[in-house]
Amino acid sequence: MNRIGFWISSLLVAFALLSSTVFVVDQRQFGVVYALGQIKEVITEPGLTSSCRPRCKTSITSTSVC
Repeated sequence: MNRIGFWISSLLVAFALLSSTVFVVDQRQFGVVYALGQIKEVITEPGLTSSCRPRCKTSITSTSVC
């Protein structure tokens, strides 16, 4: 029983880390990556994108293109 709890908690931690580094950019929008209040990167290609750093250090927003 102890091993099952270990594996379940390990999977939850891995999922939390993975979900904080992956985001989706819609084809009608572009993504802006902010870090410490400055624009670090603008993502124009639509699709699933991963960042090498967790979102708690950066802010990723989607902006519509008119």
